[in-house]
Amino acid sequence: MGGSAFFRAHGVVSPTSWTARLALILALAGSTACEEDPGVIRLRVAGAFEPSALDYGEVPVGMTRSQAVIFRNIGTPVLLIDAVELPPDFALRGIKGRLEGTELVPGAEIGFEVVFVPTQPQEYTGNLVIKSGTTDILLPLHGFGVQRDVPLLTLEPVALDFGSVALSTQARRPFVVRNTGTAQATLNRVTLRSSGAVATATDPFAISTALPVIVPINGTATLEAIFAPTVEGGLSDILVIEASGEHAPLELSVRGTGLRPLGDILCSPSSVAFGQVERGQVGRRDVTCSAQGGPARLISATTSGSPMFTLPAPPSTIDLADGQAVTITVEFRADGLPGTIQGDLVLSYTGGSGAGTRRVSLVGEVIPPPPTATAMTVVLRWDRNNTDVDLHLVRPGGNFYDANGADCHWREDNPDWGAAGVTTDNPFLDVDDTDGIGPETINLESAAAGNYTVYVHFYGSFLPIPVDADLEIYIAGTRVATPSRSNMQCNQVWRAGEIQWNGTTGTFVPSNTITTSSEGACF
Repeated sequence: MGGSAFFRAHGVVSPTSWTARLALILALAGSTACEEDPGVIRLRVAGAFEPSALDYGEVPVGMTRSQAVIFRNIGTPVLLIDAVELPPDFALRGIKGRLEGTELVPGAEIGFEVVFVPTQPQEYTGNLVIKSGTTDILLPLHGFGVQRDVPLLTLEPVALDFGSVALSTQARRPFVVRNTGTAQATLNRVTLRSSGAVATATDPFAISTALPVIVPINGTATLEAIFAPTVEGGLSDILVIEASGEHAPLELSVRGTGLRPLGDILCSPSSVAFGQVERGQVGRRDVTCSAQGGPARLISATTSGSPMFTLPAPPSTIDLADGQAVTITVEFRADGLPGTIQGDLVLSYTGGSGAGTRRVSLVGEVIPPPPTATAMTVVLRWDRNNTDVDLHLVRPGGNFYDANGADCHWREDNPDWGAAGVTTDNPFLDVDDTDGIGPETINLESAAAGNYTVYVHFYGSFLPIPVDADLEIYIAGTRVATPSRSNMQCNQVWRAGEIQWNGTTGTFVPSNTITTSSEGACF
């Protein structure tokens, strides 16, 4: 799994360690010399957790549950964390690296997550222990591992904004329910938070999809929400989606504005979804905007929110008669790392109700190009959940974990390797998987000639277990090699080999050597 999010610090780090230690030594010296002086303030090492204990309840074997915790220095001297101890089947997440060696000045704090990873159906009790000198600071931990299959559902997105919709009309927006659990789920009812009643076609917000809907294991279900305003003004609610079994209801926030046309401009659709667009490609959608309830003057149309949304032919100022329409083409120029991009088409106009602004929400998803469309693509997978394995691609003349941007990895996921302002000659680590099992993919659409080195680093693990790592090497659109490495130990670095590229094609030369690295976060 990739390492970017794994073990990342959220707290405050102490000042320069030599300064802090010198102050502590001088203070301790003063305390010792004046041991009998009743006016001397004694230095006391002390820390506190918030919350003061963690109870995870029941967690199915093979799954994880995490809880956030803050550790604070409540003593008088600088607190140096010498060691951190955890009972079996508990681990840390949220800091990229070790807690050991961290110094906290009085009042400073550091945040992280404690993860419960049950491997057996039994009760688990123990303490997270932070050691500072001779002081042990304890955080009690408790949970039950249970043997059962359960669904794990998430919403994408978690909120929908329908914008302005004319009265007696409706707007529709899709959303996705994803299941990453170990059992299928059935969506069987949708209610409104405002009333507690089942959402129906007579409500401003409802679901058009017929229920029940099954969400398979490791699958998705696409549903459609409707906004049909009957009154003017802003409306909002929460659609509560109930699932079978133990899963808590999902909550989808919805909002929109009901509009009575008075010589205004309305647009259809009220939101535009470009779907998935490969990096370097362009998606196009048309939006039809018309005068409703009387004549209106369209003054301007622009895009906002992201430079990936553009208007190839923005309309000039135009007077529209009642019912007359103009079509505006919007482009989504996919670029950068994969992810969902949001923006707006913004129209300025004047009409029967005076000056106005109309917004059409825009959303698109950048996805990486397929390996058949790149100079080189490297794909990494491994066989263990709750492990952090990182993929590295090093440019000619560079080094593993190169500080000058020559190594594409979790810390430098899109370094600039080519001409300024050009993205196709830069590598992209498209996904940094921090808790298994990949894939992690680095792709480079166009590359300068030279030898590019492929590394795999077993960065960190919730449990002391080895992993088997598998690579796919694509050169000039063709898969040329599938090297693998068994039984990698945490903190090991596998130098898989070199991609020898001549500018148009190349070969993969394996080296298959193992070293260790101090960059990892293994316990």
